[in-house]
Amino acid sequence: MKKLFDNEKDIGHKVMHLEKALPENITLEMGLAMYQLAQFEEIKTCDSGKEFAATLKKRSFSEEFLSAYDLFMEEYGFRCPKEMDVATSRLYEQPAAFFEILQVMAENRDPALNPQAVYVTSKEEREQAYREFLKRAREKGWLTHKLFRWFYHVLVEFGGYREIHKYYYIMIIDIFRKYVLNAAQHLVDQGRLDNTEQVFDLTIADLEEALEDPSVDVQNRADKNTQFLKKIKNIRNFPRIIDSRGKILRSPKREVSEDEIVGEPISPGVIRGTVKVLHTPDEKPVLPGDILVARATDPGWTPLFINAGGVILEVGGLLQHGALVAREYGKPCVAGIEDVTALLRDGQVVEMDGSTGVIQIVTNDPE
Repeated sequence: MKKLFDNEKDIGHKVMHLEKALPENITLEMGLAMYQLAQFEEIKTCDSGKEFAATLKKRSFSEEFLSAYDLFMEEYGFRCPKEMDVATSRLYEQPAAFFEILQVMAENRDPALNPQAVYVTSKEEREQAYREFLKRAREKGWLTHKLFRWFYHVLVEFGGYREIHKYYYIMIIDIFRKYVLNAAQHLVDQGRLDNTEQVFDLTIADLEEALEDPSVDVQNRADKNTQFLKKIKNIRNFPRIIDSRGKILRSPKREVSEDEIVGEPISPGVIRGTVKVLHTPDEKPVLPGDILVARATDPGWTPLFINAGGVILEVGGLLQHGALVAREYGKPCVAGIEDVTALLRDGQVVEMDGSTGVIQIVTNDPE
């Protein structure tokens, strides 16, 4: 696009609007489906996740809610934070935790943060941006006009499918997880494992051997396999790049003032809000209008984007999951700020501009 329009000033920021509200985005659809679930009275009247899980188990909710809940779990229940790890519990396995996510969503009564309304607005902004670019392309000549129309057509037809390959990959991981847990139950019944989740401390070869040979000491294998993981458990982050000499390469730090942080502009928009730093998606609730600050995100974080006023990420670029979802939901997003989860603290008020990448610290003392 930059070449098409001769690297015009701010062209990169303006192009971001063309990626908003693309159809067939499975991750975006999951977030919208969760928001719809959160509007049921069953979510608003339950007092706790424990109560919700117990009532759900007895199937005592209304048929309308149960039908919507079952459909959601059929389509998205195998997703979760850290979903690439087969050892991670899926949404359908933890109804109490899922309820708590829905409960926070139910508190979102701000029309400006309603994801369904935001989607409609974002779609209108995309179409408006298309008309403006089309006019400029026509002025540049028939070839630019033709190429731009073709690029936009490809983007709208296929852009939303960027998330679909991972959706099916995670579905396969869940099928494998069920198979492994079923095999693990045999070892638990034999008293060789304490619980089924312990099976994920074994390799596939260990599990196959254990199922074939009752004399295999499964506990000992599990202990050996987890020794290295225990050693690195307290390492916060691994270096992004280590060269062949063992030297850690870091990008040069930008010159910034005490009340300003600069990152990569990812999703346009200006928002002011209260900082909420999260290292895991279930660490604390993100309230409507909060500025979500995280190292990185995956589809398991998607529900948090609905309440968030803006998103700040430590790693990732234009195609990182958080960047894609932020643009789809019309949330300002800035990324690529080293140690941002340490630089910003809960309670600080910041104003972020997703078009320039500038984050202004309005109040430096957390409330």
